[in-house]
Amino acid sequence: MFSRTVRGSCAAAALALLIAFSPQSSSASNHQEGWKQLNLSSHPSARVNPAMTYDPAGKSIVLFGGYDGVSHLSDTWIFNGKSWAQLNPPVSPSARSASAMGYDVATKKIVMFGGFSGSQYMGDTIHKTYTGDSAYGIHGSVERTCGDGRRL
Repeated sequence: MFSRTVRGSCAAAALALLIAFSPQSSSASNHQEGWKQLNLSSHPSARVNPAMTYDPAGKSIVLFGGYDGVSHLSDTWIFNGKSWAQLNPPVSPSARSASAMGYDVATKKIVMFGGFSGSQYMGDTIHKTYTGDSAYGIHGSVERTCGDGRRL
């Protein structure tokens, strides 16, 4: 079993290791379909309920926030298939867990909705836009809107 207790909290057990699934076509005789544990030197801390989506422009997975058993997080990470890198955007959403996140192909923006801050449920919509390299060395901006579309 790969899960472990996070900071002494049984209720906040989280997957601390990244597990990758690589399906192969049925014609590939040298490969087996399944999960493979990746032993990475750098990765996000153990957590539950982070928001994650695939960014086709940056060819990476974006992870935001979550809960580590003690506090809600506001960190941003990207995974390029081989390694994790923590991003430090100049503007970032507030700490939260259990948000929904996806990539909007029409606007080429990552969109995150809602979540839980630890004291309240959030109903905000946040767009993440990229300029420059959308993998490492990323620069971006965050635009917040209310549930009715008004900007905050």
